[in-house]
Amino acid sequence: MPTSAHTIKPKADDNHDMSDLPSLSQQSNESDEPQQGLKELEKFFAAEIEKKKVQREKKFLEVAEAHLTRNLENLARDVRNAMKAVDAIYATFLLEYAACEDRIQNKYLQLQELQANLVKMARDGQREDEEANKASQAMQISGLSKTRTACLAFEKVLEQLHLSDGEDLAMNEE
Repeated sequence: MPTSAHTIKPKADDNHDMSDLPSLSQQSNESDEPQQGLKELEKFFAAEIEKKKVQREKKFLEVAEAHLTRNLENLARDVRNAMKAVDAIYATFLLEYAACEDRIQNKYLQLQELQANLVKMARDGQREDEEANKASQAMQISGLSKTRTACLAFEKVLEQLHLSDGEDLAMNEE
C-alpha cells in the first residue's frame, strides 16, 4: 500500500480542556454577581475551546478522509491497470496457445496420412511379394514338370537307343 510523504498528525494544541485554564471562581470570592459573570465567561471560553477542538477534529477527519480517498482512488486505478495488463497477457496467451494447438493438430493429421501411406505401401509390397512368390512357384512347378517330361523323354530315347543298338548288334552278328 503506497504511503504518502506526509502523514496526518493531530496538532499538540488540539488537546485543550478546562483543566488548563485557571479556575475563575477561585480568583474572586467577593460577590455572586461577578462570580456569575466569571462562570458565564468560563463557560463561554470552555464552549469556544470545545468548538475549536471539534472544528480541528472535523478538519483533521476531512483531511484524513480526502487523503484516504486519494489513496483508494490511486489503488483502484493501479488495480484496474494491473487487471488490464493481466487480461492483455491472458488474451495473448490464449491466441498463442490456440495457434500451438492448431500446429499440433496439423502435425497429427500429417502423421496419420504418413502412417496410412506406410500401411498401404506395406500391404502393396506384401501383395506384390505374394504374387511374385506364386509366379515363382508356378514357374518352378512348370520347370519341374518340363524337367520330368524331358527326363521321361530322355529315358525313352535311351531305351530306343538300347533297343536299336541291340538290333544293330544282332544284325552285325549275322
